Amino acid sequence: MKLIIATQTSLALPLIQDLYARQQLAAVWLYDVTGEDSRQLAAQCSMLGINLLVMDPEQPQVLIDHQKTLQADAIVSCYLSFLFPPAMVQALQGKLLNIHASDLPQWRGADPLFWQISTGAESSCLTLHQIAEQADSGDILFQQEFAIHPYDTHQGLNLYLSQQMPLFIAQWWSSGGIDLKPQPQRVVQNTDKPATRPDINSAGINWQQSGCLEIFNLARACNPNLGGAAFSFNQEVLYLLEATPVRYPSYGLEAGTIVHIGEPEGLLVACHDGVLRLDVIYLSAGIFSGLRFAERYQLQAGQSFDSYPITKREKQDGRNNSQYNELCR
Repeated sequence: MKLIIATQTSLALPLIQDLYARQQLAAVWLYDVTGEDSRQLAAQCSMLGINLLVMDPEQPQVLIDHQKTLQADAIVSCYLSFLFPPAMVQALQGKLLNIHASDLPQWRGADPLFWQISTGAESSCLTLHQIAEQADSGDILFQQEFAIHPYDTHQGLNLYLSQQMPLFIAQWWSSGGIDLKPQPQRVVQNTDKPATRPDINSAGINWQQSGCLEIFNLARACNPNLGGAAFSFNQEVLYLLEATPVRYPSYGLEAGTIVHIGEPEGLLVACHDGVLRLDVIYLSAGIFSGLRFAERYQLQAGQSFDSYPITKREKQDGRNNSQYNELCR
């Protein structure tokens, strides 16, 4: 077996190193070498003497010819945002593969881990599938289930899966590899959701709509790649990196309102279904524990956090937190 690994991040390095050690690596195709991470990956490959080709979206024929020259059995796309052009998909039909971290067709798209963590999924699977013209719609070759720990963050789970890639590919190959009969994906159901790249709305906290567990999961999904789950306080954006649902009375306070500040409970905030402890907060001044943040900026019980983006209702309410503004100057 000889594989080409197409990637743009050092998360693919464990798989690259394993295939290289087994003499099963034909080449690495690297997309977008402008970032520090991809430059370091390129340097690692060069140091090992690995055949390295920088991918140019405008020149698919170069990639097709490279595969033919190397006589690689397959090209495996791994942590790659690049969509192969239709001409290349047709020319390399059956040899152009992708590793996707979901049970396709559920969570087709750019960031399946974000959506699975943010919705509280307890398990998922790595899926090796053929690349088709429509993203993540190709026939399935091999799948392997993995657990999602309730404390996994987006980056933590990505790193774990990165370490599992060598075993995943080895098991696929020992099960038949490229000769396995591809299985069509099941028919897409209404319950199947897309895994679009998270934006300001999907990565922001809506205190009125989200419960304690939803915010807890959103903070994990946004940690650390998006800086945390965004919310605001008197027009400054804050990012929640870690939170914990706790047993504590909310006293009927509106969601987003500070319920309690102090030892040993911490910074407690009301949600519509309970109380949430804000454990770790990132802002322009640095990273703080929730309690340290509240004490530093002299927050008080009864003050309220806003959603991000701020909701129409919160704009109409008009938060009065001028003391915090004064301290932040």
